[in-house]
Amino acid sequence: MISKEIADLVDSLKTEAGMPTCYPVRYLLIKGLSAWQRTLKALRKEVDYTLNLSSFCYGDDIYPSFKRLKKWLETSNYEKVLVLPVSECICYYKADPFLAPVILSN
Repeated sequence: MISKEIADLVDSLKTEAGMPTCYPVRYLLIKGLSAWQRTLKALRKEVDYTLNLSSFCYGDDIYPSFKRLKKWLETSNYEKVLVLPVSECICYYKADPFLAPVILSN
């Protein structure tokens, strides 16, 4: 069961998606690993595809290739894509290296 806050967020995003002035991107700031995992679980149910931004990093310690990301987004057949940055994984990994496999497998 998802919390009221997460349900409200999902409802708000659904409402905004139907508006012609809707922004195509939303940045969410979430405090805590548990809240982050619950939010991702709920959001994944609402999208056609979940894309890890890290899959567009083509070397050690470099930024993702936004040119390749843009091309992927333009040529994909998905209507709703959840793009997950790697920053949350790094943040929690630094706090507790034993959490990294749990985070990366979810």
